[in-house]
Amino acid sequence: MLAGTGAAAARFAARQIDGVADGLGWLLGDEGGGFWIGRAGVRAAVRALDAGSPCGPLIELVCERFGASGSPRRRAEHIVRVAQADRMMLAAGAPLVGHAADLGDPRALAIVREAAERLVALACRVHRAGPIVVAGGVLANDGPVRRAVLRLLTGPDPVPALPVVTSLGTAQNGPGAASWLAALGHLGDDQVQTAHLRFTGPAG
Repeated sequence: MLAGTGAAAARFAARQIDGVADGLGWLLGDEGGGFWIGRAGVRAAVRALDAGSPCGPLIELVCERFGASGSPRRRAEHIVRVAQADRMMLAAGAPLVGHAADLGDPRALAIVREAAERLVALACRVHRAGPIVVAGGVLANDGPVRRAVLRLLTGPDPVPALPVVTSLGTAQNGPGAASWLAALGHLGDDQVQTAHLRFTGPAG
């Protein structure tokens, strides 16, 4: 299960991709990924400003990140103009949502919860048995979305649609693992595991 700027889940069998969910890009897919989270956070801030709602951590963080000042309406309009000029500013909103959630902002907490549910739903679509490995900046690093996903996967109330997860891990050395996969055709059966440690283990 991958959640960085984008989001996707894939099932592997015999080291081959055997099923994929989402990974369809920022405009129409990648639900629960960094861009989705950031856009949801910025949208929530803009809507709150437009409605004249009381400010909270999420709104303040978004306004600061986008350099918005003045009346609530002026700040909302400024954020919209900046986002329209550079869509990647929306992806940059993802850490703001995480920070605001850690501060207890209800809007940010709702976004985190929905992002986690969407990511776990991806896993449900492709998982059959065996371990789930999480990867990408949103899931590999400690933060509210990762914690929410892990609670859904391993908590006391497991997701009903998900088969029993035998183990849960975090992807580590991506380039090393890719190199190991590329080398498999040149390794004997007795060299596979040793080579894996050499490619993916600590430097030195």
